[in-house]
Amino acid sequence: MTPTRFDVRIRLLSPMLIGGGRSFGTFNETLNYLPGGALRGAVGALLAESSQHARHRDDVPQANCSFCEIFNAGNEPIFENLYPSDLGSVTHPLPFTAHTCKRNPGFLVAKPQRRESHGAYDTLIRAYWFEQAMRNRWRVPFVRELHCPVCSEEMKPYDGFYGEGDLKYHRVQPIQKRISRTAINRKRQVAEEGLLYTLEVLDSKVKAGPLFLSGSVWADAEKAEILKRGLEQITRVGMGKSRGLGHVQVEILAQTRSHLGSLRERLDQFNQAMRAEAEFYAHVAGAPPLPSDEWFFSVDLLSDALLTERGVPTLRLCPEMLGLEGANITLERWWVKGRVAGGWFAAARLPRRTQLATAMGGAFLYRVRGTPMDAVITQLEAFEQRGIGQERARGFGQVVVCSPFHLEVL
Repeated sequence: MTPTRFDVRIRLLSPMLIGGGRSFGTFNETLNYLPGGALRGAVGALLAESSQHARHRDDVPQANCSFCEIFNAGNEPIFENLYPSDLGSVTHPLPFTAHTCKRNPGFLVAKPQRRESHGAYDTLIRAYWFEQAMRNRWRVPFVRELHCPVCSEEMKPYDGFYGEGDLKYHRVQPIQKRISRTAINRKRQVAEEGLLYTLEVLDSKVKAGPLFLSGSVWADAEKAEILKRGLEQITRVGMGKSRGLGHVQVEILAQTRSHLGSLRERLDQFNQAMRAEAEFYAHVAGAPPLPSDEWFFSVDLLSDALLTERGVPTLRLCPEMLGLEGANITLERWWVKGRVAGGWFAAARLPRRTQLATAMGGAFLYRVRGTPMDAVITQLEAFEQRGIGQERARGFGQVVVCSPFHLEVL
């Protein structure tokens, strides 16, 4: 059965502490987004409590148990990560190939501020072809350096989240602040000496107004209605709920407008840009022309991914993991970082085992030889929907093929 998608938007009514960040003694950091696993745990706890699931065995599905219908009947729903959004639009993490001016960073805006931004650009397409020129020793009459096209200042990597803005894109930057608290002596009911701690939290507002966290859930049609009712009843998310943190309002939306467009359009536009760059090197450096039966596609990680190759954790998304049988695909280039992924298993009240994860923002470039685009486009669409790697139900392994941001060529 084909799963249906519905969008979830959470409005913060109080500061929120999202576990998963680093801890240094009495100081705890927060994540700047809500992992799908956290939302899954919140709705799971609510459904378990409302259907009295804890009174019977977990491994035996019970009649009229909403929790069992959702989580014990196989084909679990997929909870995608929820990313900060100030305008209610769909937001994505910036890929590791994104760069911006070091002196005047940021996307172009319709109403320039005192310090006008010089724009954000992507380096994937031009970096790949320049590396091809160096590897094949083409006679390139220039040296490629990253400089701002406006002021010629050096460029720097640009991270965070972006969505649709006044011109084309805008950056979403949640405000993080720190609050200090002290532990209470339970016997004397006074502040405990020497137990001062500091929490980093997401503020409930940004410069443009209230802060929202937006994402999607994939589920079978019969499960979707139960999940919608459960999600709308959630009032607290994250850590520190007893300290007044994490008060939220959850809304279920129709599918929001996305800047991605159809996959076919994205593939065509991406390959037009790749061929234009290849023709440039053929003109200035005498590079061989790109064969007509070859084409490219990119895969960006919208969330951390738990990847394994022959049972061993890896950071690379190998062609064999794509499931495109019969297609001659090679992994040409990848831009990735590793991180340690863990979490909290609310049902067992135990921490989850830590694993090596490929961090969100990773980008992979593939070349296809001799296989028509129409032969694999359906598989690529399913690939975007189901994700990659392990623990996809908890939000890991979300991907997008040929992100339009890669067309913002530097």
